[in-house]
Amino acid sequence: MRAFSLLLLGLCVVAVSAGGGCYNANGNHQCECILESECTGTWTDGCSCITPYGCYDTSAHVCTCGDTTDETTCTDAGSLWTDSCECDAEEGLSLGSGCGWNPGGGYYNTPLGGSSCTEFNHVLDGTTGDTLGPLQISYDDVVMMAMDDTTSGCYDTTTHACSYGGTEADCTGSWTDSCLEFNYDQCVMDGHSTLAPYAEKAHTFTMTFNKPGSYHLTSSADGECAAGLKLDITITGDDLGENKIDVEPHYADNHEEHANPGDGDDWEAFGKDVYHDKAYDNLLHSVCESDTICVDYEVSLGSCYFAGEDFDVGHAVFCDVSEVECCGYMGCAADDNRGKYTDGTSHSYYHYVTGYVSGSSGCCHCFAGCDHDLETRDLDADGQCTYLDVTLPVGSESAPDGCNRGPMDSTEMDTIGYLKCGTDGFTLEEAMFRELPGDYGSDEEGDGDS
Repeated sequence: MRAFSLLLLGLCVVAVSAGGGCYNANGNHQCECILESECTGTWTDGCSCITPYGCYDTSAHVCTCGDTTDETTCTDAGSLWTDSCECDAEEGLSLGSGCGWNPGGGYYNTPLGGSSCTEFNHVLDGTTGDTLGPLQISYDDVVMMAMDDTTSGCYDTTTHACSYGGTEADCTGSWTDSCLEFNYDQCVMDGHSTLAPYAEKAHTFTMTFNKPGSYHLTSSADGECAAGLKLDITITGDDLGENKIDVEPHYADNHEEHANPGDGDDWEAFGKDVYHDKAYDNLLHSVCESDTICVDYEVSLGSCYFAGEDFDVGHAVFCDVSEVECCGYMGCAADDNRGKYTDGTSHSYYHYVTGYVSGSSGCCHCFAGCDHDLETRDLDADGQCTYLDVTLPVGSESAPDGCNRGPMDSTEMDTIGYLKCGTDGFTLEEAMFRELPGDYGSDEEGDGDS
């Protein structure tokens, strides 16, 4: 699944913080960053939308937007830090409402740019000092085609591609001063530079344009440029120095809240800060040193899936997670409560009963507690089932180099909750268990695919 994302390019740099959004208004289990009054779905803080703030001078009755002010500076001056200044992306330029850094047409068969994207502005204009982002990205990198000072080259009339450099005398095609435009149109990546590298886990990308010029952004991922993932940005103004690029892991901002219920809350500590921390405290990422296979737990309490974007647990499934640890209260795995608090607002955690068989893979999430007679995968055609609670030692039949988890900060899909390994024909009784079995949790049925 692709990440939901926002892109902001304003006439001033806006200070932003995470805010609420509208979840599942169209029945697609996605967030829309709109006003609460316009929401026809569930309004929730779990959407991680962008809320703009500014500094309001109560004497002059004017707002200041930009990187020259922040909340502390504002309040120390006796002014009011508020989200009512209208320092908002709609006053500047953006990709379009709900549009993200992907070409659409994937998992949700969405339009260009995301599930709730109403338009995709491919051409943007700004001035030096303007900022693009924060742009949430997963799976697609962000690359920049050669800048406009490398426009001359030799155009091949057969391949419709331009080669930079060389001389006009050596050109066997057509010499042109529009090489950049040809390559951009044809998605030829010669001379491109990577701004945000490909990563399978959620990241955020921010770029401040301090140098004037033409910027042609796209993705080098297979087929993405041709599918229309292009952004042509023209920046004017004084040269302010080097452009600034930040690429950071993206973490959902409400996990700490989930793990620390207040006196009036009718749910217990749950979510990432409970089960993710438990898995690493139990050293489940250590190397398997069994003569057969390693299984995390002899008995699994069920599995837990987080449907939001997060570097550690986004779209990951963890084994041996009880119903309460996963989604906060007994009964949260029932059909009407899935992914929700007791009041119906979304938190995006889904619990699955021990032995649950995924409708997409035909295999159990977890080896412990799996009734293999219920698995539907065609093993003759697709090979052995793989499981999230299994790791393999070096020298294994299916993984001579081992099938082991990477460190917690790995950008690859090899950490707990993502890596799946086969069993090479060994049974649960032949496995080495990393932890002693716990008590069984809820017997509520899970449903759905993940």
